[in-house]
Amino acid sequence: MKKSSKPKIVLITGPTGTGKSDWAVKLGLILKEHGQECAIINFDSLCFYKELTIGTAKPGAALLSKVEHFLIDIASIKNELNAHAFCKQAKDLIKQFTQNGKYIILVGGSPFYIRALMKGMYRSDNLSPDMKNNLQEIYKRDGIEPFLQYLRIFDPASLARLHVNDHYRLLRAVEYNISTERPISEEHHEFQEEGPYDFSKNQFPESDLLHFYFDIPKDEHWKILKQRARLMIEQGLVLETKALLDNGYSGEEKPLQSVGYKETLAYLNGEIAEPDELAEKIYISTRQLAKTQRTFFKRITPKITVNPLVDSTTILKTLYDFMQA
Repeated sequence: MKKSSKPKIVLITGPTGTGKSDWAVKLGLILKEHGQECAIINFDSLCFYKELTIGTAKPGAALLSKVEHFLIDIASIKNELNAHAFCKQAKDLIKQFTQNGKYIILVGGSPFYIRALMKGMYRSDNLSPDMKNNLQEIYKRDGIEPFLQYLRIFDPASLARLHVNDHYRLLRAVEYNISTERPISEEHHEFQEEGPYDFSKNQFPESDLLHFYFDIPKDEHWKILKQRARLMIEQGLVLETKALLDNGYSGEEKPLQSVGYKETLAYLNGEIAEPDELAEKIYISTRQLAKTQRTFFKRITPKITVNPLVDSTTILKTLYDFMQA
């Protein structure tokens, strides 16, 4: 097959538990069989962390060995890898690999991270650590009210847009305004104007993009998630989480407040009585996560929507056509 001279990116999105990692490797092996080098870049935020394995459904050694993977096990839960840091690393890799003629396969289930990579982010603020600490001290002492008063004066549009209980984004709006002397609501408006879900206009205009969106009918998907919750416990999720606590982690680290680990911490604290109840709690939380992911990914255009359990022929034909385009 003739290789295309134009860089190509294959994007695989979908709710958790739809087989994205397995399919990324399948497509990567097909590309290699046709003489096309490729690299898989992860954008599942929990797979960044080397301490987390079972609760993240991270690809195992067998999958990782078949096709080169990047941005897995690159950080510690002691220091959260934010979207800015992810985007910098991912963009550097994409630039490097496309210059070398490699296909890129982007795979994961973290909507905010992939949109940040494809569409860009708000300009970064340069608030000093001292100022950040001062604002945190005010928040701890006086609560959210001083920040609401600030936004009433300097960014009323953000105050109107954000819920009064969304303290994280309210604080972020104040920090942004102080550092840039510009309301974050203006940035938000500009971002919305550019079509935040239109991936046809992205940060890699020199590359062709093929977007597979994996979606399994809910009844079948819920069964998969229920089985996976049980399997995680059988594989040792409780022991994995307990080992982290024994090694000095507090359990308050943001990655440990994610689905699976949060419920397991509650089990270890005696708030959940039995392993069966733990499996059910994880299943319910995972189902809610899947609903949120599905809502976000369905908005993204353009995409090829497939059921990976039955649409193998469509997936493979679409890939072949993309390779030849």
